[in-house]
Amino acid sequence: MYWKEHYKTRTKKAYSGYSTVYNNESRLDFRELLNHMETFTEVYKKCKEDHPAIREAKCFDAQFPQIMLDIMPNDLFCGRADILPLGMNAQYINSEWGFAMNFDWFREKMADMSVPDGDRERLRELYIFWNNHTSTKRFLAEMDPVDKIYMVTGGVSEGGSLDLENQPHGATALQRVAGIFLDYEKLLDYGLSGLYKLTEEKQKEHPDNDPNFYEGIRMELKTIMRTLTWYADRAAGLCRTETDKQRKNDLEEMERICRKLTTERPESFREAIQLVIIYTLMDGAGNGGVWMITLLCTI
Repeated sequence: MYWKEHYKTRTKKAYSGYSTVYNNESRLDFRELLNHMETFTEVYKKCKEDHPAIREAKCFDAQFPQIMLDIMPNDLFCGRADILPLGMNAQYINSEWGFAMNFDWFREKMADMSVPDGDRERLRELYIFWNNHTSTKRFLAEMDPVDKIYMVTGGVSEGGSLDLENQPHGATALQRVAGIFLDYEKLLDYGLSGLYKLTEEKQKEHPDNDPNFYEGIRMELKTIMRTLTWYADRAAGLCRTETDKQRKNDLEEMERICRKLTTERPESFREAIQLVIIYTLMDGAGNGGVWMITLLCTI
């Protein structure tokens, strides 16, 4: 984990020199990115006072499939994502969790005279709003001032490097979520639609529990299903223009699996891998080794 991660789209150019191309070219140019971040912010503002589970689900939905990347020529599974300078997840950028902004990226763009004045003003408005609304900033605002003297509380929360040299204190306030262990066995046993029905059953069994919690889960499951449908449509579009027979078969299989997973549980190793890739990518856990070991032990 890096103390500081500059925003850069996961493109072939950005990863030149590596034997593997990690992601396709970003689908969003600067203006599209700016529009997306404004839309995301408006969704947050409108649901700011909602129950946390509902607010998170609505903002989660506002991110996908916008941040997802296209299918690469040799992909047998779909599921690639860009890290945008503003977003939300369990662990996003700069080691931050929840609602996060890359303040460095925004400052650099606002100072860039090649960016039109109107766009720089739009960036400034986003910067001013999120300066007090990121999860890290809100966490630090609640920290007891007495505790702060023992902690290094700058760095990632300000969008800068975390300088630990010559620090008299031994503790660091890292605002992040890590070590998330998801129940992949349940995911593969039930599938997305099965998990959706399970939340309905659990809600009926426990009527005293907050219904917003169950509804938030269902809303996010719908977003994952919608993203799989988006990828199925992308695969179908590529298939229509593909001339290589084997590649055409691969794309047809990718489309079939993505559509199936929106309504059924996985029944093959390939279907299980596809579901785990999409689910892990979107939930932000990022424990690749953990989920692969779990997958191999489960199937």
